[in-house]
Amino acid sequence: MKRATGKSYDYSGVKSLLAYGVCAMFVALQFLLQGSVSLMVPELQHAFGVDMAGIGLLSSCFFYPYVFMQIPMGRFVSRYGVRRVMFYSASLLAIGCVLFQTATTFSQALVGRMLMGVASASGIVSTLEVISLLFAVRWFGLLAGVMDVVSMVGAAAGEWFIPWEMANAGWEGVLLLSAIAALCISVLACLLLPCRSGRKAASDNDGHGHLLIFSVLRDERIWKVSIAGGLVFALVNSFAAMWAIPYFALVFGGSVSVADVVSLVFVGVAIGAPIIGYFSGCRHQARRLMIVCSIACSLLFGFVLYYPVSEALVSFCLLLMGIACGAYVIPFVQVKKWSESSVLSPALGMVNMIEVIVGTVIFQPLIGVLLNSSGVEATLVSYRFAFNVLLIGLVCGVISAFYGEAGNDLIDGCE
Repeated sequence: MKRATGKSYDYSGVKSLLAYGVCAMFVALQFLLQGSVSLMVPELQHAFGVDMAGIGLLSSCFFYPYVFMQIPMGRFVSRYGVRRVMFYSASLLAIGCVLFQTATTFSQALVGRMLMGVASASGIVSTLEVISLLFAVRWFGLLAGVMDVVSMVGAAAGEWFIPWEMANAGWEGVLLLSAIAALCISVLACLLLPCRSGRKAASDNDGHGHLLIFSVLRDERIWKVSIAGGLVFALVNSFAAMWAIPYFALVFGGSVSVADVVSLVFVGVAIGAPIIGYFSGCRHQARRLMIVCSIACSLLFGFVLYYPVSEALVSFCLLLMGIACGAYVIPFVQVKKWSESSVLSPALGMVNMIEVIVGTVIFQPLIGVLLNSSGVEATLVSYRFAFNVLLIGLVCGVISAFYGEAGNDLIDGCE
């Protein structure tokens, strides 16, 4: 099977889908484990004798190595191949789960959680590599969007599976089953993933491969479009996944199921990401889609923030906002078009790193700080004041897409 990389792979359509499925399972498991600590708070406090600050540290220990290992993992995928990287990553994830499960001290649990973050860093990069190697170019955006759907499914499955398993076998049972699942994925990776990536450039052989990585880090286009995507992604990770439930609890009181209302954002992302990913691959559509989706996100978010008229209307607006938030896959599609094959995986890892930093690492604590600055107890006024930073970010993204060089960069390189 001849792909855009110029390398031939003896992969049928079914085997390509199976390879994609292996990576998708890893991504789903990654997102299940990513939010697992929030569902184990009382049990972990009792097990390790820590307060809420300790639980926050335990949760965040996953994210920091995950974020900063994105580019190195992309480099490893390019150099050593997706099969080898996925095998070792899944094995390391199993080790991290077991270390966490058997931990007798808080420091051991922290180490286990950090290993889980390091191992998970290869998930999205490896999936995008498999898409690029085994599928035609026109399917890249669609399958990248489907990958986001899988991640949402993994996170949602955790909300159901983890409490159920904890009731039967405790939090240790959750981690043990996760370790077994990771080991199964490592075996499947050896059986189904392509052996080599075919992206080991001549510059690697000359000992100058690191110069290509620095060229990726210096590429202003990647920074611009990734920041634009991260501003949209912030509505998913910093609003819907973090602060939306307590906000809407104040808006509606106890009259509605707030969690069901907020979940419509994730339903919308599951609908929008594959569709937007597919159409952003069409000639000259990326900029238009980014502008339309950013404007839609700004208007819809402003409406639910300042005019939450009724549960039905807010639910409809959140669903539409989630669909528009699917625009955060556009930078992945654009960077796929711009990048040379030898640096594609590090470049895609860089996109994921920037979007997570902007959408999660920066905005989540910033909103918390703004809420704390308004007084002891958060009110609707303080929430709206804090959420204004998200609204300002979206408006800046719209302006840059209209008038700035980032807007032009969204067109450059289109096929």
